[in-house]
Amino acid sequence: MGVHDHKHEAEKIGPVGFVVITTSDSKTLETDTTGKLVKQFIVDAGHKVVSHSVVKNDTAAIRQAVEGALAGEAQCVITTGGTGVGKKDVTLEAVTPLFEKTLPGFGELYRHLSFDQIGPSAMLSRAQLGIVKGKVVVNIPGSSGGAEVGMKDLLLPEIAHILSVASK
Repeated sequence: MGVHDHKHEAEKIGPVGFVVITTSDSKTLETDTTGKLVKQFIVDAGHKVVSHSVVKNDTAAIRQAVEGALAGEAQCVITTGGTGVGKKDVTLEAVTPLFEKTLPGFGELYRHLSFDQIGPSAMLSRAQLGIVKGKVVVNIPGSSGGAEVGMKDLLLPEIAHILSVASK
């Protein structure tokens, strides 16, 4: 089956349910501007937000939040924040062990597009996408620009296609 056949199959997916998890020691639901932006991108694309939460930069807490989201009705879990190289950036350490499959093209394209905006600093991002039990988990930076690249340029145009293939 070619890409066009897969995309035709993806049209049957319908609106996708998303969970948004922001990892931060300083943000709250009220001050989480990036999480709110991600939610707006999801709704604008015709999908639904199942829940939104803020979790401290703690490996166990992040993993527990993602596992809880995967156990629910959502088909896609988005984390914002914790994808850099700082000591508190532990989102990938929490989430990557859950992945059954990793789609390295997401991170590669993310850094390529980010390079056009921020130059070589783009290499500091560890944005990634993985599949867990037929569901999608995406880790994007906590900046608004990073969220826009990850969501609008990459994930949202392909989410139904990814889910239609990953669920088989």
